[in-house]
Amino acid sequence: MRQAGGWNNNIEWIWNLGWRRSLIDWEKHLKQELAMMLDTKSIFEEKKDKWVWKVSVATEFTVQSAYKVLRGEGQEEEVAMYEEFWRIKAQPSVQLTTWRMLEDKIASKRNLVKRGDKRGKQCM
Repeated sequence: MRQAGGWNNNIEWIWNLGWRRSLIDWEKHLKQELAMMLDTKSIFEEKKDKWVWKVSVATEFTVQSAYKVLRGEGQEEEVAMYEEFWRIKAQPSVQLTTWRMLEDKIASKRNLVKRGDKRGKQCM
């Protein structure tokens, strides 16, 4: 992680992504989308990383929950909704922002506070 960025005055993580070659024009847009997605993620020096299995309510991986995912149990409606969603003719940035809203990934005050991000307390 340290190669991908650093701490700014021990307050916030600043991403500093490097590329092995110059980006082609169409890749620059993807770089911006990646930056937008990374801005929604919080990195905390005092917290340990952990794996979260988002498919299960318990957020812990079980073989049974993996089988359910592989068999497609309980996800038919959600899968159908997203298949329709991604077929909509819209700009990728609009689709990405809308998808982030649906997944509750927008960096709102509530989400920042929920994640323990210090910037959430500064929002109005």
